[in-house]
Amino acid sequence: MKMDILFPRGSHGLALANTDAYSRMGADIVMVIALLHHLCRNYGLRFEVLGRILDRLAKRAAIVEFIPATDEHVSRWPLANEPWYTLEGLIEALHPYFPHHEVLKSSPDPRVMLLFQREAE
Repeated sequence: MKMDILFPRGSHGLALANTDAYSRMGADIVMVIALLHHLCRNYGLRFEVLGRILDRLAKRAAIVEFIPATDEHVSRWPLANEPWYTLEGLIEALHPYFPHHEVLKSSPDPRVMLLFQREAE
């Protein structure tokens, strides 16, 4: 399924019979791949908001690709100069919802994948 995570659809239909998007779309694991840096640049999404969104969507875990400011493409964006746009900032913002995390290498370097979990496995 797909959904606009920044503007999810609320309850709708006759007598609001169709439940809201978060109720319908909840999953064990949610993946945010090749997306976060675009949401931050184009919509001003802050990591704290991403944490609240993932908290409502992911029952167990979230996999998030982080493309740092030093990436060859992102380094040319104004986003690269934002002091909050760091790996540490992302981890800190998601920690209240997913207290366990693991940083994994991705490609090309310096991109990384993060596995955020509610419970340690």
